[in-house]
Amino acid sequence: MTAVVLLSLAAVNGAPLPRLIAAGLVWFVPWWAAVGAVGLVLVSRRRAPMVVDRRLEVLASITAELRSGMSLRSALHTACRTDELFGKVARRARLGLPMGDVVADLAGGFDDHGPLVAASLDLADHSGGSAVDALETVARLI
Repeated sequence: MTAVVLLSLAAVNGAPLPRLIAAGLVWFVPWWAAVGAVGLVLVSRRRAPMVVDRRLEVLASITAELRSGMSLRSALHTACRTDELFGKVARRARLGLPMGDVVADLAGGFDDHGPLVAASLDLADHSGGSAVDALETVARLI
């Protein structure tokens, strides 16, 4: 159910159709995901693997801070303050700017996956759900 809602929100926020289809296949047809994952690994190793790894490290760091009991604002500041790609997110979170702006900056660092990141945090905020679970689901889809 969470995956359907996240995919729907990402579609509404402008995520590219091929990536939405791929994310849906990963979630609903796991054996296709294994075949697709091998293909993606072979293709993405030729491009920029470090950027994806950094993004996943940032997501993992944010979820770890949230699991330790920090607020989302503090977790964003702590997890992003040493990363040059997400440094603006840490500064904005520390300054107390509206979370919508902070999340928009965080999503901007994820390029095509940005709408999915923003939608998952927005859904967790509005529904009272767990931001940790939402971010872990996004990390699996990226």
